[in-house]
Amino acid sequence: MAQSHNTRLMLSLYSYNWLRPDHQYNGCWADCNPYVTPLGLSSPQDFFTDATARAFQERFHRYVAARYAFSPHVLAWEMWNEVDGMQDYDAQMVAQWHEWAITDTLRLHDPYARHPVSTSFAQQPGYAPLDGSPVMDFTQTHSYENNDYFEAQEQYVAAKAVAYSKPSFLSEMGMSNPDIANYNDPTGVEILNAQAGGPFALAAVGGAVWWWDNWVDPYNLYWRWDSPASVLSALHRIMDDRRQWNDTSPLVSASPAQPILELHALSHAAPASSAAVFVRNNQVNWKAQLANSQQTPPPIAPFNCTLSSLVPSSPLFFSTLALNATVDPSASTCGKTSSDAQGNAVVPVPSSSWGLVLLLSNV
Repeated sequence: MAQSHNTRLMLSLYSYNWLRPDHQYNGCWADCNPYVTPLGLSSPQDFFTDATARAFQERFHRYVAARYAFSPHVLAWEMWNEVDGMQDYDAQMVAQWHEWAITDTLRLHDPYARHPVSTSFAQQPGYAPLDGSPVMDFTQTHSYENNDYFEAQEQYVAAKAVAYSKPSFLSEMGMSNPDIANYNDPTGVEILNAQAGGPFALAAVGGAVWWWDNWVDPYNLYWRWDSPASVLSALHRIMDDRRQWNDTSPLVSASPAQPILELHALSHAAPASSAAVFVRNNQVNWKAQLANSQQTPPPIAPFNCTLSSLVPSSPLFFSTLALNATVDPSASTCGKTSSDAQGNAVVPVPSSSWGLVLLLSNV
């Protein structure tokens, strides 16, 4: 299926459900875990420590690598989905198992050797012993309890990216259940926050939505990916992917300031020859939209955006991409400016209700 649709998958090998003897949160210890009855495992912890169980796990990892590692449609291996959802989670024990499972089995048998590997957690902060481990190539956040999924990425994804110096992203997001999502966010504004806002929260990619079958599809919210896709494409055109993108939000300012206006910026190390600014309307979130009866948010008024720490005395080209249903050329602007001798540049930004992205680069 991934090949036919030209998509990339993170292939998850295990899920917490296997290690929950109760049936809460779809636990199925004795019902679905193939290791329990044949091996006589007495507790979920045995899965990680029993020598015979480990021998069968190595065989499974060898099979998965042999069967799927060839495919360019396998983006990464996920060892566990929400492993902390198991009964009596022991972070140190699970971290030790990952060291063995990744280093001594999966990577050993993966003929291509460098598929990235990760594990996810139900708790948004994750677990430092594992997230920070050298065997983890990137970190993840699962988030279902937030009022604003750009802010969730700022709080958790950016923190992990900085703390562990490795890629991080929102790999599951949505309301706590599909009924709440359908009622609270029928227009999918949180898809916009998760997708367009992701890079500006130092996320490696946009947030991944969970409720496809009972939120995205019934409400036909696929259009919500249009403008974020254009933004990401534009970002990659002006920013060098081989260099680190830094959060340079303190280096931008608005005049006049506005209560609903937030500026979040990315650039390379100073002095920068290019930059991107997420001009965010903080009323674009599901809670504000619910209070607003799903009407168009109050607009950000036109303002001047000042960027600093640019290459001094440099000609610059700027453009804006409006974050409405699609990138509407009539709602976008472009022009030329230049930085002064101190590396400051001023760019006029048009009015926007849904927010926009300002792009600045050398002419």
